[in-house]
Amino acid sequence: MRNSIFVLCCLPTLLVAEDFVVNSRATEATIFAYGAQVTHEVNLSLLAGSHRIILPDLPHGISVEQIRVSAPGLRLGSLRYRTDFVPPRDTEQAPAIAAAEEEIERIEDEIQAVEDRLDGFEARRAAAEDQITFLNALGKARNLPENVEDLRALSLMIREETKAARHEILSADVNSRGAQDALKNLTEDLADAKTALDALVPEAEDRPLLIAAVDAENDVQDIPFRVSFFAEALWRPAYDLRLSDGDQPSLVIERSADVFQFSGENWEDIRLTLSTQVPTEQSEPSTLRPDLRSLLDPEIMAKRTTRSLATADSSVAEPIIEAPVVVEEASVGLTVSESGLSVNYSYADPVSVASEADALRLPFDALEFDAELIARAVPMRDDQAFLVARFTNSSAEPLLQADEVMKIFDGTLVGMDYIFEIAPGEETEIGFGAIDGLQIKRTVINRAEGDRGLINRSNEQTERVRIDLENLTDRTWNVELRDRVPFSEQEDLKITYTADPAPDIDAVDDKRGVLQWNIEMEPGNQARVNTSFKMTWPEDQIVR
Repeated sequence: MRNSIFVLCCLPTLLVAEDFVVNSRATEATIFAYGAQVTHEVNLSLLAGSHRIILPDLPHGISVEQIRVSAPGLRLGSLRYRTDFVPPRDTEQAPAIAAAEEEIERIEDEIQAVEDRLDGFEARRAAAEDQITFLNALGKARNLPENVEDLRALSLMIREETKAARHEILSADVNSRGAQDALKNLTEDLADAKTALDALVPEAEDRPLLIAAVDAENDVQDIPFRVSFFAEALWRPAYDLRLSDGDQPSLVIERSADVFQFSGENWEDIRLTLSTQVPTEQSEPSTLRPDLRSLLDPEIMAKRTTRSLATADSSVAEPIIEAPVVVEEASVGLTVSESGLSVNYSYADPVSVASEADALRLPFDALEFDAELIARAVPMRDDQAFLVARFTNSSAEPLLQADEVMKIFDGTLVGMDYIFEIAPGEETEIGFGAIDGLQIKRTVINRAEGDRGLINRSNEQTERVRIDLENLTDRTWNVELRDRVPFSEQEDLKITYTADPAPDIDAVDDKRGVLQWNIEMEPGNQARVNTSFKMTWPEDQIVR
């Protein structure tokens, strides 16, 4: 866009000799988790002295408190921000917009021509119908010729004229159908052309006006005059997770960002930075107040409580003093990711995105990690085993939480999900769909509880479980089989369990009672795990 400086002589009430109206444009934006700091920039050349710089092209919705102006070499004075009674913008129509408008005008002219043809066909049809009506009436007239020859001639004339009129109606109908088809196509073309114009989002509406007073001690040449403000925009990470099998399995994470902006102006070829910072949220630590405790006589406290309740309906009620309790002061905490402070991503290429129209996806890069493939089976919850990739984020930056994740295994899409943030150096696991052919079945062999089971005692419960696995695939799987048995933290509730074979882990992720067996399953192999547990408790108690 061409930045220009000119004197606006048509506004004598606003301007003096040292007033300059300049057209600026958005040159850079930093988009946060929500919101963006946008910068307009224009180069100025001024003589020494006092001037007023007038920008007539800032978008609507700006908060004047958040406007910041910088101009190296100039001393900044007052700022005035006006949203009403602003001068018209001197906008230069883009060639693409002009071409789109010409295309719309051309199609509208063709539509008008087709509609005129349709009117002509309708007129021809109506005239032919009127002629047939007249001829029919003529054949029924009372004063027909008595001479046979004259009567025959009249009859032939009526027949021929009626035939010609019906041909005229048929021709008009055929031509009308062709014109209606053409009109339908042109109407669709017009809608497409208008959509194409709307996609360009022309910005011809009036904009707020910013007037900045500046002083130049010396003549200045091509200095950047920058105006920054806060606007509505957002971005979110988007990942494609590509897991590959082989001698050394690997996980490639292709990173992108989806960008949306609602600033009220189009951004053309701007410098874009994406930040995880949220400047609108808490930026300072909370303050703790002193926690004063005191002892009260319960009888006095009860009397005060009763008196307060008795006067609750009065206009001025005494405070109710309740029993002293330990209260932990609520804190308004700032959620900080394990990566510490914010992460900024500066996009290398200039970016264009239209306000409220574009959903822009920007590709970033791809990170590759060594991965361990395992088959995770949880037969108490799932009837299939699932492929899981275990890897460590060996990069120097966090993998941000993403709500749009495509999971791809050996080129096949297996799932669409989300991931939480993964800090540098953190080991994590990501599932990649069910494994067909790795069959798992969990069977409760017997269960006895109270007098409903085999053991007729009300303070004892037993259960026996059998888990069968079979590998019908053509590859070997390292299976992590997980099941659970109950546990207790009460001395009177006694729980014992047995497992054959014994589990490799008896508290997965420090979760007591969650057991894991690591089983290598070659193609065609079968495996079985048996567990049982027994619970006993006092007869006057119940278990939950």
